[in-house]
Amino acid sequence: MNNLGKRGKSKIINGVSIIILSGLKKGEVKVKDLGKLQSATGHEYTLLRGKEGRVLIRGTPNQVGIPYEYVQNKYILCGHSHHDDTSPSQTDRNALSAFDQEYSVVVSACRKSDDPKYKTRRFEQIEDWSGWLP
Repeated sequence: MNNLGKRGKSKIINGVSIIILSGLKKGEVKVKDLGKLQSATGHEYTLLRGKEGRVLIRGTPNQVGIPYEYVQNKYILCGHSHHDDTSPSQTDRNALSAFDQEYSVVVSACRKSDDPKYKTRRFEQIEDWSGWLP
């Protein structure tokens, strides 16, 4: 993670300015690093995996735009970061649908105590409401 340097290229996706680091090797950046990166920079991050290696995308403080070429080339959405808790948004679920994946993870940049909403959380395309009744 320390040797990423200035290998990124800038793009604007749907009005969102992003920086893409592609061709990363396995272990160079891990899903668990995403929260640390966001904590250090204030920007959300997404990690994708494909045939040509891993791709790290840096977005804005509140969102990451993912170029459609990664969806077309069947990359896997490994995970992404949120600045606070790990509750997935509808946009997160829509991204899973676009990648035709059942699940991914959200990593929080805020490492608060033992509260589970600030830990890494797996989420699915469809929100699970099975436990909402008293």
